[in-house]
Amino acid sequence: MPATKPARATLTRSSLVGAFICVLLSLLVAAVHQLAGVWDGWSYDLSFLFKEQMVPNDVTIIFVDDETYQDYAPYGATEKSFDRTYYARVLDHLTKLGAKQVMIDVWFDPHEAVPGASNLAESIRRNGSVFLVVEVDKAGRELEAEAQRTPLKLLVDAGARHGVSTLEKGGTSGAVRQYNHGDIQWPGFVWSAARAAGADIPQEPDNGLYLNYYGPPESFRHVSLSQATNQYQDPALFKDKYIFIGSLPRTIQWPQSIVDGYRGPAFSLFKPRTQYAGVEIVATSFANLMQGASLRRMERVRETSLLILTGVLFGAGLVWFRPWWAALVSVSLAISIGVISCVIVWRFHVWYAWTLTSGLQIPTALLWSLFTHTRALDRENRELEQTLSRTLQKVKETAATSKPSPAELGQPSDDQTPKVADHVLIKRIGKGGYGEVWLGRNAVGLYHAVKLVYRKDFEDDLPYEREFKGIQKFMPISRSHPGFVHVLHVGRNDQVGFFYYVMEAGDDEEGGAIIDPSRYSPMNLSYVIRKKGSLKAKDCALLGLALADALACLHKENLIHRDIKPSNIIYAHGKPKLADIGLVTNIETTLHDVSRLGTDGYIPPEGPGAPGGDLYSLGKVLYEACMGLDRRRFPELPTSVYESDESSEKLRINRIILRACEPRPEDRYGTADELAADLRSLLEEL
Repeated sequence: MPATKPARATLTRSSLVGAFICVLLSLLVAAVHQLAGVWDGWSYDLSFLFKEQMVPNDVTIIFVDDETYQDYAPYGATEKSFDRTYYARVLDHLTKLGAKQVMIDVWFDPHEAVPGASNLAESIRRNGSVFLVVEVDKAGRELEAEAQRTPLKLLVDAGARHGVSTLEKGGTSGAVRQYNHGDIQWPGFVWSAARAAGADIPQEPDNGLYLNYYGPPESFRHVSLSQATNQYQDPALFKDKYIFIGSLPRTIQWPQSIVDGYRGPAFSLFKPRTQYAGVEIVATSFANLMQGASLRRMERVRETSLLILTGVLFGAGLVWFRPWWAALVSVSLAISIGVISCVIVWRFHVWYAWTLTSGLQIPTALLWSLFTHTRALDRENRELEQTLSRTLQKVKETAATSKPSPAELGQPSDDQTPKVADHVLIKRIGKGGYGEVWLGRNAVGLYHAVKLVYRKDFEDDLPYEREFKGIQKFMPISRSHPGFVHVLHVGRNDQVGFFYYVMEAGDDEEGGAIIDPSRYSPMNLSYVIRKKGSLKAKDCALLGLALADALACLHKENLIHRDIKPSNIIYAHGKPKLADIGLVTNIETTLHDVSRLGTDGYIPPEGPGAPGGDLYSLGKVLYEACMGLDRRRFPELPTSVYESDESSEKLRINRIILRACEPRPEDRYGTADELAADLRSLLEEL
């Protein structure tokens, strides 16, 4: 899982792009006929893969198979020359046993006068409920001229009803998914037979129906034509049944003109796909009409709308998940959509191109999500590398400019070291634009922090005197609140050109309150953030409460700090304190005076001249402490906020931070007390 998460604004943009890509790609595929046919075929076929096989028991198929030709015809016999007497015998047998209807799916060519045609005609007349197929030309018209020739005319005159029979092969696979039922002028063979059998269907054929297969090939009860009249054959196989007679594909070993085999859906992953006999598809269509079980495709408008909706949801939604979660959600959604779509087919007899969603939109959305997070991770790594490089450079610069003092080496101070009353300066522990900070030891051996401010470091007296006035204003109240660093003494040497003030020393980064001068480095909030990455929610709330209380006290004294940042917050005896108070001034300070002061990134848009500016700076400090990110990346949130066990607590703190850092002063907290009250309420609930 990545260590960071893209900013909310970045994720929002990526989600919109992801939605656009998913919708556009799926609509383009759906618009290209050949591509759409592939996805349509998968959507239709897969719905049968785990379907329960419930084959109607009132349909029986009599197959003209290899056994039939071996028993009844000489080698080389064809459909045209096959003796119709055998059909007549079977038909008479069916009439005797009480078959409801007999549908003969065999094309009797009117060009040929074959043996037994008159026998078959008599059998048709005796049965009274026989249906035959009639071929149509390319224009869809019945071959009327040929239909008047024997033996077809002979069979029709005997009372055989008939209709056109055409299978619709779909897509690039050539699988049969629809049966053409003809039109009002020339109704289909199956449609006419179903109406005659009492099916609840209109007179005008409906060609918007799809086949609802009941099982793999040869699922219907069936028997060979050569065995249909066998005395040992169970009469229940034909009594009160709808009988279909047609050829099996396996008769290809004989030189027939037509191989009556077609592809259909697979009902198992573990069995090879075999061909359906044409008569099986005819029987399936008939049973569908009788049971009202034919499939329909969802209306195109609804299907397109659904495709757009799922494209938007998945394309926009998956980028908000971490990669592993996005992959898990994607697999779960794809499987769920497949299962739900199959159930809709089984229960409601409606299908649609759902594989465009499961097999195209969801994988596309997942890839876009992974790309988004990978790109964000690369950006985070580059920023971390840049931050590390800057930090190392600062360390080198500090090491180059920090020269050990003689006292640090066990030698007495030389004449270059400033003289501070009752203190020995041991080592310099910090340097900035407004002076140096030294570790000093007083006459009784206690360690203090001593800040030295030199006149020579300024172009004129104004900033030098401003720093001194800040100390003058702050020192009287420095011990009035535990959130202030205590100023113990202030001294000034105008002859040499510097002033200094003595403060309580901060804890050591490693030793805490125990100070070893040779290794001492003061602990401030910058160090804590670098070491821990980010503070826990409760620690962050405690930090904010301590500093907000301190600011409230400062503001009540009509003073503002103007330079609140992590490096100016030290820890003394484990407690955070506001330090580096050289910029402390009256709230009435003019904008011209304050506009040049403070640290970039912590200064509010309107400048640091009011209490609201301090609250803005404190909000940025809490952002860095709580989220572990540089203040310039505000309001971006890291992944840790969403991944951690205390994600809800950090998000609640973030709401407080967002209000403290509002660009407009009137939208922020009115006072530090209000900010402290919100933090105190949050702590009570943690």
